[in-house]
Amino acid sequence: MVDRDKNGRATRLAGLGPDFIAWSLDRAASWQETFLPDRNWQETVDGTTYTHGVSEPALVRAKNGWLVAAYRLDMARVYSSQPSNDSVEGLGVSISKDDGKTWSSIQTVYQAGRHHANLVVMPTGEIVMTHTIRVDTEDGKLLSYRRGCGAIVSHDNGLTWDKDHSYILDEYQFRNPKQWYDGACGHCSSILLDDGSMLTVHNNYLVRGISLIRWRP
Repeated sequence: MVDRDKNGRATRLAGLGPDFIAWSLDRAASWQETFLPDRNWQETVDGTTYTHGVSEPALVRAKNGWLVAAYRLDMARVYSSQPSNDSVEGLGVSISKDDGKTWSSIQTVYQAGRHHANLVVMPTGEIVMTHTIRVDTEDGKLLSYRRGCGAIVSHDNGLTWDKDHSYILDEYQFRNPKQWYDGACGHCSSILLDDGSMLTVHNNYLVRGISLIRWRP
């Protein structure tokens, strides 16, 4: 993404992985790396605390100046104790209020089945997070055969996310009787168009192609 400071100077901001972000002040001719400390999350199960990693960060500058990062979370303990794959990895968010020097602990948004996040800031300040729905699951149980692409919105610069009013942008049923956790869908990306609508691109494995979804939050 292209970020601008209070003087309007353009900076290109890119996520390199769970531990680094990169800054460029010269139209991507050269880059400076910034280390992100403690990019882990923890869960406690039956009195034991487990530490997990993250991957695939998405970054955006909130309207109030904070940096908001969305991460794919490593598999929760409830899924690692049964047959599963990376489709049941989750989605979490971390915020920096000091231009990337320090970051909040990772807040779990979805424990499992949703990841590949993309972040877009609306002109009104809301942050729209589109994400893949690879498995509709909760607490180790399959809720439905829905796969596809969804979205949620933050009204407070990434602090909280309104899951009660989530969007389903693309959906289809898929069931692999041998692997209940099989995802059948992949990455997504979204951009804000000039008329205020959004265009979301979503990878649908069943048709071996992509869905182009034009919609308005």
